[in-house]
Amino acid sequence: MLFYSTLLLPIANQLATSLCLPQPPQDPSQQCTQLPLIENPRKCCDIPSVFSKDNFEFCNLSDNFQKNNTNGLADCSKQLCVFKTLNFIKEDDKIDRDIIQRFMDVWTEAYPDYAPITRVGKARCLGKQIPGPRELCEPNKFLSCIANVAIMMCPKWILKDYDCKELKNHVDVCAKYFTQ
Repeated sequence: MLFYSTLLLPIANQLATSLCLPQPPQDPSQQCTQLPLIENPRKCCDIPSVFSKDNFEFCNLSDNFQKNNTNGLADCSKQLCVFKTLNFIKEDDKIDRDIIQRFMDVWTEAYPDYAPITRVGKARCLGKQIPGPRELCEPNKFLSCIANVAIMMCPKWILKDYDCKELKNHVDVCAKYFTQ
């Protein structure tokens, strides 16, 4: 489930809370700018695998949540490798939006319950400028974006622990801001 491999918002949450500054009361729209800090949000939403184990093993990824050691972000070289094996990358290391859109369409045919995620994901995450910090490679920006879409639109929650219940509550409160 590579969708969740590069969530950046939890890292931002952690930085904000580590400053120990008093936080002013937030209205819901402000509260909704960041996801709750959860170590592994993919455990909360049942989304079928997008890529095969072979894709990860070929690129020496032990799992699709692997981080590099320097900054806590997913390793761009590993994500580039996976994307290159699937021909999702052009020669300039930019993602090929047309190929990814076709891939998402084929995946959605196999998993029609997830069509809203791919529809919104294509619109939000494959625009001319993919949202995300400049220092991230395009695959990481895309994966971070689509992971956030998947969480905000999760059709099949797994609510076995407190973290997942907290995430679902956050989504329930914030979904109206996400769809604007």
